[in-house]
Amino acid sequence: MGVPGGFASILFEGLVCAMSVLTGMIGLLLCLLIIQTYMYFMHYSEDASVTKFLVIAMWILDTLHTSFIFHALYHYLITNYAVLTSLEYIVWFLYLPL
Repeated sequence: MGVPGGFASILFEGLVCAMSVLTGMIGLLLCLLIIQTYMYFMHYSEDASVTKFLVIAMWILDTLHTSFIFHALYHYLITNYAVLTSLEYIVWFLYLPL
């Protein structure tokens, strides 16, 4: 099932390309955060427990944020691919990271 020709087709293909590139960048940033969290706990084990709690909380919140973004991308790029009417509304899980 393809998108009909015209301006909507060009717009949709550009949107798909941009979302695909952003998915890779978001995944890379999450990997960097996981490495930083691991290195923090390996090298700074004597820090205060409040600081450790803040690091864990940031790690959990960023992982949740990334999972919501990935779920939104899956919704628009896989489940509703080439359904232009699905772009007319924002699904509920995209409001959570805001």
